Amino acid sequence: MLVLGFSGGFELISEERPGNLGNAFHDAACVLVEDGKVVCAIEEERLNRIKHTSKFPLESLHFCLKSHGVQLQDVDFIAFYSSMEYAQTSLKLMFLNNPQLTTIEPRIFFQNLFRRALNCEIDEDKFCFVPHHYAHAMSAFAFSGYESSLITTFDGEGENSSGMIFEGKGTILKQIADIPASQSLGHFYWEIITFLGYSEFDEYKVMGLAPYGNPEKYRDLFQTFYTLLPNGDYEIYGDRIISLFDLGIPRRKGEPFTQTHKDIAASLQEALEDMVFHVIKHQKQATKHKNLCLAGGVAHNCTLNGRVLRSGMFENVFVQPAAHDAGCALGSALYAYYQANPMANEKTIENLLNKYCETEEGKAKDIIHDLMELWSQRLIVLRP
Repeated sequence: MLVLGFSGGFELISEERPGNLGNAFHDAACVLVEDGKVVCAIEEERLNRIKHTSKFPLESLHFCLKSHGVQLQDVDFIAFYSSMEYAQTSLKLMFLNNPQLTTIEPRIFFQNLFRRALNCEIDEDKFCFVPHHYAHAMSAFAFSGYESSLITTFDGEGENSSGMIFEGKGTILKQIADIPASQSLGHFYWEIITFLGYSEFDEYKVMGLAPYGNPEKYRDLFQTFYTLLPNGDYEIYGDRIISLFDLGIPRRKGEPFTQTHKDIAASLQEALEDMVFHVIKHQKQATKHKNLCLAGGVAHNCTLNGRVLRSGMFENVFVQPAAHDAGCALGSALYAYYQANPMANEKTIENLLNKYCETEEGKAKDIIHDLMELWSQRLIVLRP
């Protein structure tokens, strides 16, 4: 079975954005999965040279199909990284500002878009829609090698949620919590880095600046920006962030850094870690999972990840390398595949090892071959 997963926007690179959707569909990418194995994956920005591009991933699509020697008609499912409801809401906003748009039905719209892009007909029933945070979660869980795990997704915003908490078992995701956009850790981080002369997608620079500051300097101020609540909940007071002006005029891009800027970065990093730890500590106690998977843009904060790993709270921690929205192309393809093949991941490391113990010595080479095949697909993780 061939499944194509993609992330990105609703227009080709030569087209104007129909309607005001902002940068909602950034980090376009395309992934091709065959029988549960990733055979090709690439971000559109590597080909169209537009950083964090929000265009339709046409070049990535061509690349994946050509590299594997297949046609689009050979693909069984095409998975997009949002729910059908959210895709339809976006199309309605586009419809208001684009008289050329003829439909608000997502499957028909994508059928028309693929026809324009590749000049070929695709059955509209091949299109499936995977909720944003489900795609994030599956992109991490499927590659962790864990039979079961707690999974967290934290980002700016996706479909009116800034994160979700899941339990994963086998090939199944069970959502246990939803973090609304009003509690967005991604937006919280972004709003504060604007005081340091940075903008969207510059978060990693501030993470790198933080070790040069002292979080204690502005800890009391930053603790007025949020409150930790019972049961792993928290609240963010975005209207209070403006009080950073009390520390001085915000830095402009290109201006030198002062110690104040470094201390703000350190305090911001500490606040982010405190809120994330508050959530996962509660979920760890509630679910008793020994494994943790992290995805979503906030999971690119390697300082945070290091603190989670060193805490010893979990026996194993897996961070999706493509934790940002491009990774949703991977997650949506795998989610669609596992929905169609719920027993596809039955050949787990535990099952194989049990089989190895029971088999005759002469058949052991077959089991080792299976183990190495799974490892090559990153479906298991080998540790010393």
